[in-house]
Amino acid sequence: MLKKHALKKIVNLVLILFLIFPRILFSQITDDSLQFSLNNNEAINIQNKPLDVDIKIDGKIDDAVWNDLVSYGAFKVTRPDTLGKTIYKTDVKIFYTADGFYI
Repeated sequence: MLKKHALKKIVNLVLILFLIFPRILFSQITDDSLQFSLNNNEAINIQNKPLDVDIKIDGKIDDAVWNDLVSYGAFKVTRPDTLGKTIYKTDVKIFYTADGFYI
């Protein structure tokens, strides 16, 4: 389970990406997913789920909806700016509904 501090950092990163780098977002939009990339090496697919998806907001990712999502974990150290591998393994899963994004 992610600590509140780590989860807050991830949410802030996603928000910053949406606000600062709008040209890189949503390079492809289909009915069931969004795709964006930060560079030419990796594209991130965000799946669309139905509005009535069965999920409980409790800080745990034990809901069935999380099981079929691709996780992303290619994070780099940015403080200090070494771009080295991180000490702790972090995986992020993202999906969205008409109500918003779930991270």
